Amino acid sequence: MVLLFGLEERRKIMYFLLSLSLIIFCLAVLIFALYRIGKRGERQSWIALTKRATLALTLMSVSLIIVALLKI
Repeated sequence: MVLLFGLEERRKIMYFLLSLSLIIFCLAVLIFALYRIGKRGERQSWIALTKRATLALTLMSVSLIIVALLKI
């Protein structure tokens, strides 16, 4: 299957899969942060949770930009 694509196509596929895995990772971090916010019994640092959620959203938006640039 690798022989069916040229070097440029393989590079685009690699970038797409890398950005897709980054999106999945960021969504997992965001879901974990929202889970921690939803738990009631613990005292939590809202600042730390906000930083995690902001970092996850930033990484997700950057990876979406990479995917959009690869589509051009």
